[in-house]
Amino acid sequence: AARCAANDTVGTITAWKNTGDNTSTGAIVCFNDANAVEFIDFKLVAGKVAAACTDATTAQWATATTAQVIKPHTWYHVALKHDGQRPYIFVNGVQQVLTDSTTTDLTDWFNTLDGIDKGFIGASSIGGAGAVGEEFVGAISDVKYYSTALTDAQILADYNGVHLTTGCIAWYDMNSLKDLATGGGTYDISAVS
Repeated sequence: AARCAANDTVGTITAWKNTGDNTSTGAIVCFNDANAVEFIDFKLVAGKVAAACTDATTAQWATATTAQVIKPHTWYHVALKHDGQRPYIFVNGVQQVLTDSTTTDLTDWFNTLDGIDKGFIGASSIGGAGAVGEEFVGAISDVKYYSTALTDAQILADYNGVHLTTGCIAWYDMNSLKDLATGGGTYDISAVS
């Protein structure tokens, strides 16, 4: 909700993930409206990294890596960057070739999603009724949200373990429930499952 109120027109989500298989669908990060079909969803779908945005039940954009890039039981750094024009997906610091399945409005980001009020790591809630699904099978670590569109070099640096503080709104190493970007307190999380 804070990102909607801030009217973020650009942003970057990064995370480390290790999945148990490359056949299922598992959410990495999902931001949603608990009462309406409105969301930004970042996930794995059968070994491909995918992302989608729906605004008040209208699918705005959906994209996925063209190739199956994820193998099971291997750690990968993944990033979803939106530069105000369109979304981009990176794996291990490298921008991927994408296939867009929906292109209604590629520019949509938090600034147009006024109903977003929840965020999930390792699960999604895209149906608008608060139901949670697409639970991630495996491990997720170091989830970060930046209110800036990181450059390709910055995403590569994040992959290489350099923590970028400029624009980092929240950072969860998953060893604790504290938001490391603010030193704890501002965007701390709770474990649900």
